[in-house]
Amino acid sequence: MSRTVDAAGFLIDVDLIGPAEATRRIIEYWQDGAQLRVWPDGRWLLVLPSPVTIRLDRSPGLALPKVGLNPAQLPEVELPFDLGHLTRYPLQPLETVPPTDILATPAPVHAPDLRRVAEIGPPPRRRRVRSGSGSLGSVSGPALDKVWQTLLALAAIAALLLWWAGGTPNPSAICVPVMVGLIVGLIGALRSRGRGSVAAQGGSAAGGGLAARRRSGRLRGWLAARAFTSPFGYLLARRHLAYLQRVERAFQRRDWEQALREAVPLGGVGGILSITLPQAWLGRLSPSLTGRSTGRALGVTGVELIFTDVYRRAAAELEQAGQIEKAAYVLADLLDTPTDAVHLLERHKMYRLAAQLAEGRRLEPALAVRLWWQSGDRQRAVDLALLRGAFAAALDRLGDTSPQLSRQLRTAWIESRREAGDHLGALAAAWPDPRLRQAGVADIQQVMTLGGPAGAHALAYLLNLHSDNNSRNAARALMASRDPALRPAQDRFLTAFATLAASQPVHDRQIATAAVVAMTLSGYPASRRKSFDGLGKRADRVTVADLPKPSALPKTLAPNHTCVPLALGDLPVHDAAWIGGRLLLAHGGHGVRLVRPDGHQVARWDVPAHQLVVADSATRVMLIAVGQQIHEFHELDLARRRVRRYAALRVSAVASTYDGSILTVTDEDGIAFLATGEDKPRVIWRELDRYHRVVLLERAPSGISALVRVPNSGKHELWTWNAPAALLRQRPAVDLTAIRYATVLASGHVVTLADTNLNLLHNGQWRKRIAPAETTATLLASGDAYALVEPQTDHIRVTVRRGDNPQPLAHLHMPQPPAGLRASADRVVIWGQDARVVAIDLDQRLVDADFRTTI
Repeated sequence: MSRTVDAAGFLIDVDLIGPAEATRRIIEYWQDGAQLRVWPDGRWLLVLPSPVTIRLDRSPGLALPKVGLNPAQLPEVELPFDLGHLTRYPLQPLETVPPTDILATPAPVHAPDLRRVAEIGPPPRRRRVRSGSGSLGSVSGPALDKVWQTLLALAAIAALLLWWAGGTPNPSAICVPVMVGLIVGLIGALRSRGRGSVAAQGGSAAGGGLAARRRSGRLRGWLAARAFTSPFGYLLARRHLAYLQRVERAFQRRDWEQALREAVPLGGVGGILSITLPQAWLGRLSPSLTGRSTGRALGVTGVELIFTDVYRRAAAELEQAGQIEKAAYVLADLLDTPTDAVHLLERHKMYRLAAQLAEGRRLEPALAVRLWWQSGDRQRAVDLALLRGAFAAALDRLGDTSPQLSRQLRTAWIESRREAGDHLGALAAAWPDPRLRQAGVADIQQVMTLGGPAGAHALAYLLNLHSDNNSRNAARALMASRDPALRPAQDRFLTAFATLAASQPVHDRQIATAAVVAMTLSGYPASRRKSFDGLGKRADRVTVADLPKPSALPKTLAPNHTCVPLALGDLPVHDAAWIGGRLLLAHGGHGVRLVRPDGHQVARWDVPAHQLVVADSATRVMLIAVGQQIHEFHELDLARRRVRRYAALRVSAVASTYDGSILTVTDEDGIAFLATGEDKPRVIWRELDRYHRVVLLERAPSGISALVRVPNSGKHELWTWNAPAALLRQRPAVDLTAIRYATVLASGHVVTLADTNLNLLHNGQWRKRIAPAETTATLLASGDAYALVEPQTDHIRVTVRRGDNPQPLAHLHMPQPPAGLRASADRVVIWGQDARVVAIDLDQRLVDADFRTTI
């Protein structure tokens, strides 16, 4: 959207800014032959004889490209002076000033007005009086000041009369009226200061009076606290309680008009304490960018506990009754859970409204992009991807539907990387489009000038684009070098050359042969076996046949793998799982992808997922889109490559695996086992109750373990059940005193970090010092495996162990901290915060995969 407009006139809201400010703006933009009329709704219409180009943020009012009404039919504005002969003389600069670049800002996106969409009437208005301009406005500040000053004077006179009536000074006789007068006067003055000036000036004094309002708010809170602790506090609390009961009764009798109009947003209950009742929302009632807040607290406790359930039931009943917009209003504004409101609208295919809400509340960008795409507004989806830097996600979403728009977006991505000095990033962005590769020659030259590992990476791009004798000789010389200082460059070149073949087949065979010989003679570890096999197919077969293959590491030794630094991945990784030689990646709102160990995509599903629950048979996966309170569940059948929606559930946690038919979750009533083979979720068994809080939950095919907080004691116990019978096996006590991190294994163990010790609880007894740990170490766990994450000087050391075995299974040295871990029977998958995925074969002690996510 352009930030400038050719305006033929301006509509100026004189009631909002005042006649003086409106006149000043009119004089500033006055032209010979201009007309000043009164619009039917009371605003002033300035009609210009010729259009002017003006920025929207500098417009004196609402800019009109054309005036729909005939100005001659509208009455003129009566001003105390005549503007007809006013001539504007533009000032000329004394010296040449360079033009100012206009900062291109994105078009503002306003949150949808759910009250209007849901056909909810306006809120009840407070007492109003007519202002001098003839429009309805708030009671002015000076008028309120006079009222409260009069009350204070009457209280003082009453105190004097009581003084003299007694004949002698009687402090007790004047104590009550004086205190009442002072409190009433102070509250009145603060209320008048907080409303009158801002209402009269349309908010122009909001910035200057912010500090004063904060001070007055703290003073009001202090006075309200004293009032609630006084003998009259019981009456004030009963008044607040009666208001809440009235709202609750409106919800109970399904009077949605009154209930939603007077409902208290839970996001604002924790504001400054006040003796008055919550004010009705007088502004535009719509989901704001920061969420709703009343700014007042009630003098009763337990409001959140009571109305959270009330609002949840109301949202569910409104959804069942087909009033989807009202249900979304309850979730977004009253419960302050916009993610759940977006999922609700998406379930009912209201994609446009869901996209507006997701973008207005600044939820996950990929979620908003996907919703705009589903609504049919593809241009808006691409614009949002540009604004949020989600180039890769937007390009993948476009696909081949709009080649011209895809090329424009990719060009913008390339230019942004070049401006940031990331020429390798520009190459990676341009390479999928063959028509943009030739423009990357300059980027290759820039990177190769710097040399080092980045130059070696750029050499692989040059060979793929145009291999000549010089580039071929440079690659062969790099592979033949035995200089240890060139080892990082060789690793970087091999990582890129494994996927970027040389353009000349002869050159590609010669370079691949040199790479295979270097991998054999230099003692590359067996983790390079897949690269060795891949390059061996491109190398000279006679040479490869005479070379020995790299020997596998002994099973008694844990692999020590150093991750080569890579660029940031294109797509965020929220969860990952090894399934049948492939990796299933959950990218949040961008969907789910099935990739090979080298990162290349095999299949994808346009279903939002932040968590994966893998079946024991690895044929089905439950995809979970995590919301603030409500989670969306879809079941993926990998055999048929089909996805079906399962349910939207309000759960606290979900076990990382299931048997394919029974899902284990935790909710406010304990642990529930749900049947997944039916159209609707059904609880077939429960464990614990709402008084036992489940802190951690893990499941494996052999059992389920949960760390449970015992009610009314603050102590913890480790509950372990057998699977699939779900029979309780043990529940030993767990002392978490002075524990920094704790995690649960499905085999019935608790692993903790205390000071510099890694401890293990086995069969109710602590096994101290499984291994020493750094003071800044953390833990990751999944199933029966766990990882100790220890920050080092220049990398992150990750040590993987399983069960009660103190011997490490693998050592990883990662450039960025890991974000999660998932263990299966023979594999451990670790993904980093930089969207890097590493898979380790625990049986063969090999690194099967090490890549960053790419489109």
